[in-house]
Amino acid sequence: MAALAYLLLAALFTWPLITNLGGQVVGYPTIDSLDTIMLRGLVPDLLFQNPGEIPNSDGIYFPAGYPLLQVVPNLLDHMLGGVLSLGFGFPVGDNLFWILLIAGNGLAAHRLGFQLAGNHSAALLVGVAYAASENLLREVNLHHAPQALSPWAPLYLAAILRATEDGGRRRDAAAAGLWIALSGITYWYSAIFLAVGTAPLLWIRRRQWRPFLWAIGFSALVAAPFLLPYALHLNELALASPSQIPANPWPSLPPAES
Repeated sequence: MAALAYLLLAALFTWPLITNLGGQVVGYPTIDSLDTIMLRGLVPDLLFQNPGEIPNSDGIYFPAGYPLLQVVPNLLDHMLGGVLSLGFGFPVGDNLFWILLIAGNGLAAHRLGFQLAGNHSAALLVGVAYAASENLLREVNLHHAPQALSPWAPLYLAAILRATEDGGRRRDAAAAGLWIALSGITYWYSAIFLAVGTAPLLWIRRRQWRPFLWAIGFSALVAAPFLLPYALHLNELALASPSQIPANPWPSLPPAES
């Protein structure tokens, strides 16, 4: 019932999108939205249909191609959106991704609200507030999928609160580690914000320090295979080195200083 309520809420927020899923897209056209739409096709095509070409995609600078994955560190949103686009086509699959994203964020916050208040009325208030937050809807309008895909935050908060209670369970600490790891894989800034934001809890519940260690260890175990390669080779990525920038399309302008 709660899932249906948040799906209806997402449909309301994106109205009239639900009436014409195949004829329009979420938000308004900006360079970010066009970039996301392009990558929504290129990344899943490379990962699911042409894995032998990884990391090079001929969808950019055809026919020579371009090492696409060097400039796309956030793959989770493209994989989720890509599955829907492959199944339903574009733009229907992409629109379903955004509707499910809003509903999923609200449902995750509902879970946190129910844990804190113990009733669905208060949980609904928390869920609607999170799903309707300016930050989330702004990022959806701009097609900022990694920033908007944030159900992990309330799920992490709920898990770490359970884990650090008296008699907290180890599996709750592991769940907290999983959610913050997924947050980092989706958009690593979010994991930093969550860690800094819950630091006071570590002090308040310092006698329950072991669950924090379990959460940190499990999050590192889950996130390391995805984030460590980028951290170790950051200076080699195309966006980090001026020498790897494509040729100046405006030769009349002076080249950028390195």
